[in-house]
Amino acid sequence: MAKRRKKRKSYDLSHFKAVLSTGLRELERIILTAKEDDYETITRACNSLATLANSYRNLTESTDLLQRIEKLEEKINAEK
Repeated sequence: MAKRRKKRKSYDLSHFKAVLSTGLRELERIILTAKEDDYETITRACNSLATLANSYRNLTESTDLLQRIEKLEEKINAEK
């Protein structure tokens, strides 16, 4: 008999922003404390940092747009 998958907890955008910002700080720490000759660790951390920063930017932009849309909808509904 197949195992049932647990339902994933649904998170809001502010939770994801907090997780991403924590990840950014951790990657920054890894890069700054890595030994100069540890090129593999530095390269992997830099690649991860770039990916995470891009995800953070997209999420921040989406969150901002969503908030603007909600405000506009409230304004339109109030005018009716």
